[in-house]
This record gives sequence, structure tokens and C-alpha cells, in this order.
Amino acid sequence: MNLILAVLPIYFAPQDWTALPLPEPSLPRTRVEVDFPASRGRHLRFGQWESDPAAEESAEIPAGLVVQWLQEEARRRGSQLAIAPSTPPLLVSGTAEDLAWARDLVSGLDDIGRRLEVQVDAWLVPNSIATDPGPAALDARAEVRRWNGNVRSGDSLLFGDPRRRAFLADYEVEVATDSGVAAPVIGQALTGEQLYVSAHRVDSGRAVQVFGLLDLAELDRIEEFDPGTPDLGSTEQPVVDLAQVCFSGRVVAGESLRVALKGTAVGGGDWTLFLRASTSADPAEAPGVGWRALDLSLLASEPMELVGMHAGTSLAHHARLSELTSQHSSTPPSGVLALLGRDRRRDIERPPVQWTDRLLLVHSDDAERHRELRSLVTELESIRSQTTLCHVEQGELIVEFPVASGQPARVLVGSERTVLIDYDAEIAPNTWMPAPRSEAIFDGLAWQARLQGADLIGECFRSETNTIRVRQRGQASLGAVQLPDRRHATGRGRLSAGGQAAWIPAGPGRSALLVSRGTL
Repeated sequence: MNLILAVLPIYFAPQDWTALPLPEPSLPRTRVEVDFPASRGRHLRFGQWESDPAAEESAEIPAGLVVQWLQEEARRRGSQLAIAPSTPPLLVSGTAEDLAWARDLVSGLDDIGRRLEVQVDAWLVPNSIATDPGPAALDARAEVRRWNGNVRSGDSLLFGDPRRRAFLADYEVEVATDSGVAAPVIGQALTGEQLYVSAHRVDSGRAVQVFGLLDLAELDRIEEFDPGTPDLGSTEQPVVDLAQVCFSGRVVAGESLRVALKGTAVGGGDWTLFLRASTSADPAEAPGVGWRALDLSLLASEPMELVGMHAGTSLAHHARLSELTSQHSSTPPSGVLALLGRDRRRDIERPPVQWTDRLLLVHSDDAERHRELRSLVTELESIRSQTTLCHVEQGELIVEFPVASGQPARVLVGSERTVLIDYDAEIAPNTWMPAPRSEAIFDGLAWQARLQGADLIGECFRSETNTIRVRQRGQASLGAVQLPDRRHATGRGRLSAGGQAAWIPAGPGRSALLVSRGTL
């Protein structure tokens, strides 16, 4: 009994805990899935735009994994380091030597987090510029739209100050036994200059792979249309001029990607975008304690997608672009590790490779495994980093932009407007009311393609409205209707490197759509 009493105070003696800060990648970050309505190819909408996307908090390296890795490293080193099971804070207990390597390990994860940050800078010039004059010269120009932001590798940014103009777009009709009501439908016109960018570190941080969508739109005018029936009021019909380019490519430090538009109906007609992205390169030397990280945000990212769109009304089934996604499927870090294969006998002697959703972490003692994985990741990234320069030309319109391998590319230049094209009849026992149907139509050039292997493969259409005839209520019975007289041309193409082709041939009074490829 005396022996038990003597041991109990030692067993229950308070342990000396040392609090270590969680590494930066383990701190929750608010991530918002960027909602970009213009990416659907439309700037006019009946009703409200989609609700704001839900924000979520997540960490690049969850705190629970840090505890697990500390425990595994302690066992591997034969250390007596004790780690509290719940975090934060990160509580550890052990000898001075144990605490020293634990601090070094946490510090190494901090360094990894800092290197995952990407700085994005963009300059939108309302003019045509053939070569990049450099950041200082661009900043000195008063008319330049200057955007910049910091983002974690694999995440996205939305720049710009869009405007949403409400308009009376249509009416929803409801009838009862002997009464009816027409409720107004409020639409919105999206205008302004916006730039969507997603950024991914590649080549161990020596470059950044970007996917971007530049959207320029301005309200030309708003027209009124009176259905001529006592049951309905007038509707507003906005006309929006637009120019949109979806591009992608690899950005090296000190250089920029260039997107150029000439001959649009937006602003003065000519626009040039210069985009730069920079990040910290991974160190050549391995840390004394901890892991070296391989950033797999590009390989693990979900495929980019452009939704299908069409010219509207009677051309909806003839002049349209299909849904276009990235050619590359996502490969998570665990999948990359599986591609390397396993040597079971040697793996027993090696420290384990750790991974998260977008990172592979190789132990600093395993230089050979790091070389093997880095070589594999570089090879996989190189397939996606191949980039070509696209040149789309139709008459005075010229658009130049880069396209990376497998990524969707799109050009939309023209205008959108709404028209009242038809009526439904809502009928009750003692009453009836006309229910109007308005639609948005697109006039202009719509082109999209994807770089598949060595070839650029895509489709396009050109649509235009010659006139819009109006049939008054006395002629159309339920209410006045608009009858657009429209025409279109479509094309498909496959273009090899350095080639040029007419995807839509020239016609009477209409220029051919020429597509060519160059080198960056």
C-alpha cells in the first residue's frame, strides 16, 4: 500500500506542456466558390441572378493531420514527445531536444504555406498595345484599370466592379374564376469590366498556370415595348454590347500573358489585358527536419467548364455552342503517388509520404523519393502547360489570346437584347388573360475551341438580326408581338500549329471568320 501511495503522486504529476502555434496551412481560410454569371455567356436575365455562393472554412493541412504527423515522426525518431490529442492550441511535452525538432517541423510547414501564395496582377488598357511596357509604365497611365490580389495556389479571384441594372422584363399571369392579375417580372442587365482568374503553382513554383475569363459589357440603350393590351403594361428591352474572352496559359516571373481585342462595340472598341502572376519557388535544399512539399493544385483541380449557349429564339437549335470542359481529368496526390509504384521492401525502410487534397509531402530524409515524385509531377504538368497563341479575325474584329493544352477557350463579341415573341393564354371559367413570353437573343460572333494534342478543335456561329417587325394587337389577337428577321452561319474547324483557316467562309457583304495559330 505504501508503494502504491508513493507511485501515485508521480503518475498524476502535472505534465509540462509547451504551446506551439499551428502552422499557417492549418489555419482555417474562408474559401468562396466564385460565382460569375457572365461565364454562362449571358448578360440579361429574367428574375434574380443566382444567390451568393456559400463560403466555407477549410485548411490546406488540417490540424488533426499535423498531430498525426508529429506522432509518427516521434515514433520514427524514438522520441518520447507527447502531443495533446485536441487542437488548437498545439500542445507538446518532451525534452529540450524533442521540443526543438517539433518547432523546426512546425516552422517548415509554415514555410510551405507561405510558398503556396500567388500574387496576381492585371492591367486592363482601353486601347491597343502590341507589347507589354512593364508594370511601372502601365501604372502611370490614368485610364488603365488596375487589379491585384493574393490567392492560395488552386483558388480563384474575381476582379472588377460590375453593375446590375434592373428592368421590367416580363409579366407572370395568374387567373382565378372571374379575375386575373399580371405580376411584373424584374430582370437584370449585367455590365462592367470583370476578370476571373484561377492560379496554380507549377514547376515547383517557378511559374504559375492560369485560367482566365475577361468580360467587358456596357448598356447601349433601353427600349420600351407596349403589348397594346389593357391587361399588361409596357416592358423594357435593354441592349447590351459585350466582348468576352476565355483564355489560359503559363506565366513566368517577369513576363505577362496578353489578351488583345480590336474592333469591338464596347468602349472605344480596342482593349488589351496584361496579366502577371508570381510566387515563391521551392528551396533546392531539404529542411533539416520535416517535409518537402509538392504542389499538385493544377493536377488535382476539377476540370474547367464552359456552359453551352445559343443565339436564342428561332436560331436556338441551329446557332449554338455546346458545353465545353477541360480535356484533363483531376489527379489527386494519392493518384500521383500510385503512379510512381511501390517497392514494398524499400518502403518499409522509408518514412511515409504524407498527402492532403492538393499537396504531397515527402520526408526530408527521403531525397530519392522526392526526386522521383518531382520528376513525375513535372512531366504531368508539362502536358497541361503547352500553350498556343490564337488569332480570331472577322472583318475589323481581331482577338488574340493564349490557350493551354486541354483547356476550353471561347470568344463572344456582339450584343444581347430581349424581344417579346409570343403569348400563352391563361383561362378561367369567367375570364382569360394573355401571358407574354419574352426571350433574350444574341447577335454577333460566338467561337470556342480546345487544344487537343497538337490540334486546335472547335466550333463557332455568327448570328444577326436584320429587322424586328411588330404585329399590333389588332393583327396578333392576344397582344402585339415582335417578329425578328434573323440569319446565321455556323462552322467547325481543326487547326494544326502554325496553320490558318476560314471557319466560316465569306458571304455577300460579310467577312470570313479566320482562325490562325502562332507562338508565344
